[in-house]
Amino acid sequence: MKNRIFISLLAIFLLVSASGCMRNDENEAMDSDEYAADFILKDLNGNSVSLSDYSGKIVVLNFWASWCPPCRQEMPDLDEFDRELRMGDDVVFFAINLTDGQRETAADVRQFINDNGYGFTVLLDEQGLLADRYNINSIPQTFVLDRNGNTSASIIGATTKEAILAKVDAIK
Repeated sequence: MKNRIFISLLAIFLLVSASGCMRNDENEAMDSDEYAADFILKDLNGNSVSLSDYSGKIVVLNFWASWCPPCRQEMPDLDEFDRELRMGDDVVFFAINLTDGQRETAADVRQFINDNGYGFTVLLDEQGLLADRYNINSIPQTFVLDRNGNTSASIIGATTKEAILAKVDAIK
């Protein structure tokens, strides 16, 4: 009997791990067409970045952590997506790291980014306040915000460059 319970719990854990890394809250994802919450976060260099500074642009936000396997899986595509965006000036990408200071620290994030040679802008959500405001309950999760600051699309789980580009192209 104990073996069956253990196997059932293990199967549930593996299913959750495969689909995304869970947070310890019960919030639902932000609805489409909902106005996105403004924020000011620090990047890896200590510079403040505000969402409102990018008013009039399409903004892509990806919530992630370096300890999350699906997050790590999508990073090469996100980096390629970011490199392609830099050729234009109407779409901006931010990777928002859930930096809780225990499981994930700024030093961990910096090393992960440097070790992998990623060039996208990482913002540190050090107290999880932005994740709470965006109702993040699993990672990775990606939001595409239209030029008016409304949530146009949300992707829960690991994504690809092509999937994000399709969402961006749909609102251009």
